[in-house]
Amino acid sequence: SGLRVAAEDLGDEMRAHAPLISEAMRLLADAWSGRGRLRQALDLLDDTRDEIGSYLSLADQARMLNDIGWLHYRLGDYSSCVDSCKFTTNTLNPNEHPLVVAQALNLLGVIAFNTSRYDEAVSYYEQGAFLREREKDQNSLAGSYNNLALAHQAKGEYDKALEHLGYDLARRQAQNQPLALLSHFGGRSQRHSAQIF
Repeated sequence: SGLRVAAEDLGDEMRAHAPLISEAMRLLADAWSGRGRLRQALDLLDDTRDEIGSYLSLADQARMLNDIGWLHYRLGDYSSCVDSCKFTTNTLNPNEHPLVVAQALNLLGVIAFNTSRYDEAVSYYEQGAFLREREKDQNSLAGSYNNLALAHQAKGEYDKALEHLGYDLARRQAQNQPLALLSHFGGRSQRHSAQIF
């Protein structure tokens, strides 16, 4: 790959700038995935990880693996998604990197939700929400509460679902975000409603 040639030519410079290169490749992969080029985005991140992963901190590796997990999820490869997220949850201290861990927990919750393991989904979502609340990440916390509402709804726990939806709506209103979440309690399929934040 192009990164392999650059790594061979630049050596120490590549090592010194690995975090910046990683971030740039993650942004490019995000742009490609937004245009539906999921496989290309995944290949880019896999190549980047192969070439510079050993130069990255564990937190930067986890961020990249969270993005790789997201792409595997979008491509329907749930097993690979779980493997990517487990690196983050098994390696990083949630007290030192709470938002990176929360992102992985949320994605694990989405996988559990989409495979009808609702109790497991609730557990992952609650752990992620705790970290996001502690860090005051209101936008992502709103997504966690939305996902908790969907999981409780799927379990038939409508009071809990409405409680979490209320938390979500309150946070979104405070941030002047659209209130499109009401459609989740309408006729839309729950399987496709969980949010990835």
